[in-house]
Amino acid sequence: MAPKGTAARSFVGRIGQRREVVIPKQLCDAAGLNSGDQVEVSMRGHLLVLKPRKIAVETEQLTVTETKSGQKGAAQIRRGAFRAWRDIRRELDR
Repeated sequence: MAPKGTAARSFVGRIGQRREVVIPKQLCDAAGLNSGDQVEVSMRGHLLVLKPRKIAVETEQLTVTETKSGQKGAAQIRRGAFRAWRDIRRELDR
């Protein structure tokens, strides 16, 4: 099924030197694709099929608190303010 407003129409894209595919704006808009989005690419017979790929569904996104906690932990690691799991495990086994 063609995206709304694209039925029975052909558009021309191009393949760049590094095999990047330029998808015509009308098709990107109709498919809800934006720059940086990922697409799944497959073959069906002799046809290439591009399918929008969502990395995470809404329920899998981090909350603001979780994001801040992760950023805090990353900063601690960069400063060297962490304990190795093996050391923690030894303490727990005592």
